[in-house]
Amino acid sequence: MNRLSHTPRASLRRLLSWSALAALLSASGLGLAQPGDPAAEGQALYDRARAAEAEGKLEEACNLYAESDAQAADEWVRLDLARCLEKKGDTAAAIDAYERVAEMGGDKAHEAREQARRLRGGEDEEPAPGPRATEAEPLPPPPAVEEQRHGPDPQHYVFSDFIDTRLTWTIGDDDVLHATGETVPLSPNVSIGDRRRYRLFFDNLNSVFAGRENITHLVLYKKMPGFIERLETEASMVLRFDLASLASGSNNLGASLYDSGSFIRLFYRTGDAEDSREGLGLTLFPIDTDRFRLGYLYDITWGGTNPRINQSIFPRIQGSSPGFKFQYDHELFYVFAGMKTAQIVQVEEILTPGTSEVETIRIGQTNYGFLGGGGVTLGDYVNLDVGGGYFQQGKFDLPDVLGEDVFTFGFSGR
Repeated sequence: MNRLSHTPRASLRRLLSWSALAALLSASGLGLAQPGDPAAEGQALYDRARAAEAEGKLEEACNLYAESDAQAADEWVRLDLARCLEKKGDTAAAIDAYERVAEMGGDKAHEAREQARRLRGGEDEEPAPGPRATEAEPLPPPPAVEEQRHGPDPQHYVFSDFIDTRLTWTIGDDDVLHATGETVPLSPNVSIGDRRRYRLFFDNLNSVFAGRENITHLVLYKKMPGFIERLETEASMVLRFDLASLASGSNNLGASLYDSGSFIRLFYRTGDAEDSREGLGLTLFPIDTDRFRLGYLYDITWGGTNPRINQSIFPRIQGSSPGFKFQYDHELFYVFAGMKTAQIVQVEEILTPGTSEVETIRIGQTNYGFLGGGGVTLGDYVNLDVGGGYFQQGKFDLPDVLGEDVFTFGFSGR
């Protein structure tokens, strides 16, 4: 009985022991047979490297980039490693990393080769003397397999760290000597917010703003090399938000959200240096040309087109005033010329069809403005600038001069 009663327990203990041992061996075997995924580990190291670089820890970031590249060789990771080494000041290591990117023959091979050449001082190794071998026509490359990179290309996502946003809080009274209603313009009691009479004649002589505005901007900008050598192309959309106008409840959207200098620009560099500013530039203003003015101090500039603040050279303008500017820049001088157009409601005399009667009507007609000027450097401390303009401003509607052209011209210099 004793033997029969103990046999099942002993068998159970042996069975459990063997089962535990088998499970342990299986777990060990699985651990040995299935190591961690190199791609996942490389991604994790890359993310840590990006975070460290953003915090300014370049030494740690470069080491993490190197570890990520060792886990899973990737063109983008190696390129980020080269940039990190260059930023850290390790030029020799950065050149080596750029050359290893070029050897991979991927999409960034040409860029990496140019970066390595730049760090070496623009000097390429001279080929050994001897007869030049005839190069065979290369075979078409096999279809490239797109590799998943660890994170976005930093050059594709470059954001400005400056946004022109102004928030001000003002409290005051623009007339403390009189009660409300005793003088014109009216002066309410002490209140919070800006008032027109706060602005004095010497406030911000060289700016359209008084310094008490609540505004912000939305700017989208891109600059790229053109298809023609030495040609640069750039464009920017600039929108201004007047927060005070939005909060006023006036429902005047044109005074709350408007263009603030959007442009398209082509620049053909005539200087030999890549960073030379000598060349021909064509700036197109598709929306408005208020920033294209004559004069050298904002309060006495002219030729603008902003009717909201009574600074439009075109009276009774309908809509905006697009235009263009053509300019040549040299180290010693510059010259420019441009034009802008505007629709102005003016008197026009037309012949009634089928009769000899002249009918006077008012229609929106195109008027033109022409601007030009230049400047020259006469020495280290002397510059001479001059500009002039001619602007059509519609036609007279007074009886004695009905239908005669109105125009303005003038010059500015310093």
